[in-house]
Amino acid sequence: MLVKLLIKMACVCVIAIGGVSYMMSTQGQDPLAKLRDFSPVMPDVSMPALPDLPDIPNIAFKPAKAAKTTVYRWTDDHGVTQFSSSPPQSGQNFKAVEIDPNTNVIAAHPIPEPEPESGIETASHKIPDDSSELPTYKDMGEIRQQLDQIKAINENRISDLNALIQQQK
Repeated sequence: MLVKLLIKMACVCVIAIGGVSYMMSTQGQDPLAKLRDFSPVMPDVSMPALPDLPDIPNIAFKPAKAAKTTVYRWTDDHGVTQFSSSPPQSGQNFKAVEIDPNTNVIAAHPIPEPEPESGIETASHKIPDDSSELPTYKDMGEIRQQLDQIKAINENRISDLNALIQQQK
């Protein structure tokens, strides 16, 4: 009962607003002008203008190269391999390795050259050059028999699924 009353009140409001808008538009006024003039006051958060930079011709901007790093590697008294940027205490055998961060340490994987294929490529399949690769066709009786077997398998699967659904309910 309350829902019907609310729907009736909403319809009356929509008709009243529509009537007022129609009357205003016939008199040449814009019924939505008051709504369009409404704009909340927002602070200006735009970025200030940057000064113009002078033109710098013929200068190549290159990133700075990082310095090589030396890493020391040794095995301590407990058999644990240690790495450090400073050499170990005296008496330890160590190996110094220089690391250049400006080189690629991962070897690129070579892209194999595509092998030339025989035949003509089409959008859906390849047409072979010789007739030895052509598909062989079975007689219709054999095909129908295989289709019947496939239908039986699908019917068994559907009945199994229905049984599982019934068990879960």
